[in-house]
Amino acid sequence: MEWIGIGALIISGISLMVSISAKKDTKKASDKALKINLLEKRIPIYNATLSLISLSLRAYDLSIMGIQEFRQGIQNASHYYGDEIVEYLNELNKKACKLSSYNTRARGETSDENRGEWWDARNELVDYFMTQHDLAEQKFKSYLKIENDN
Repeated sequence: MEWIGIGALIISGISLMVSISAKKDTKKASDKALKINLLEKRIPIYNATLSLISLSLRAYDLSIMGIQEFRQGIQNASHYYGDEIVEYLNELNKKACKLSSYNTRARGETSDENRGEWWDARNELVDYFMTQHDLAEQKFKSYLKIENDN
């Protein structure tokens, strides 16, 4: 009879260990699924950012429509990224709006003589956007990976 009790205890112990292990595996799988879901929400915001930067480098292609698409693409950024990224996106938006305004003005100018300080400011913005692709990759990098927690 004692052997039956000891056997039942051993089986109960094994069942408990298997149950605990399964629970840990389930939690890992759930955490991984949440991370993937979050990544799926973050990638379109990142892509919208790179698109705006690309449009800005082709300065005359940057339009209000392009900026609106960017704004639409990043509208939920504060839900998926930290303050640093949200502030960066707002900065890009402001600078893109200024660049678009300068481009509109440039299309209306018929003479290079009328292009003064605003033309220099426009060129500074183009230079700014030339540095942003690598900077954006660096800023977004930690948000766009899934670590293995084995």
